[in-house]
Amino acid sequence: MKNFIPTCLILLISLASCCSQKGANAQVSKIDQGEMIVLTDQHTGHETKEILVIDNQTDLEKIYDRINEGRSPSLTLPTVDFDHQCVIATFLGTKTSGGFSINEKYEVYTEDGIRYVFEAVSPAPDSLVTTVMTSPGMLVVSNHPASEVQVEWKE
Repeated sequence: MKNFIPTCLILLISLASCCSQKGANAQVSKIDQGEMIVLTDQHTGHETKEILVIDNQTDLEKIYDRINEGRSPSLTLPTVDFDHQCVIATFLGTKTSGGFSINEKYEVYTEDGIRYVFEAVSPAPDSLVTTVMTSPGMLVVSNHPASEVQVEWKE
């Protein structure tokens, strides 16, 4: 009984820090005139590795609904003019630890528009990483309509 209260206190502090960390990595940054990263996060809720080109508000809301599950406060949707822009959503799927991320390697202008190439980055074998389930993702607003955008993973 003497150790019960300190143990409960440590458990509560650990749980609170985990909950506050869930949205801590969400970031917004500008890349250049052609795009803007609107989200990089370790907890997107997406279980499979995929790249989606989003061309309408309804699909964007579905993505954010999934990202915001269990998150408080919720992340706000970016303002996107889908007549001239699209959102590229990249997800690595479920990972068993931290340290995974997504990089935009490069973009290539083609006859049909633009091709974005993304790379999945794994932690180095000797890296110290958190032992927590993650689902890394990145969302990019492109200043090109979806009809002009191609995406791929760099293998």
